[in-house]
Amino acid sequence: MPYQFRDDVRSEASFLITEKAIEDVVTGRIPKWEGTGNAWTTIIFPDRVIFEYSIMDGEPGGQVSLITYRLALKAWRDFLADESCDERIIELPD
Repeated sequence: MPYQFRDDVRSEASFLITEKAIEDVVTGRIPKWEGTGNAWTTIIFPDRVIFEYSIMDGEPGGQVSLITYRLALKAWRDFLADESCDERIIELPD
């Protein structure tokens, strides 16, 4: 997951797209969402997020709960917004 953020979630626009995708899946507007960025395909389900290496023909990259993904995404956004911070440590549930 950290590599997916580093490679593909680097702008406010990418955060907004990801947040909208999460909201659409959580509310049931869509059953899942797939987005392919620079190096990763991210698949968001109501309960988990799966990462695949898009540059390696879909090789598995891991999976986390949706709760963990949302917490980490927010921490990543906060980290990038705070230019004085050179690291951010958060506790994740899994």
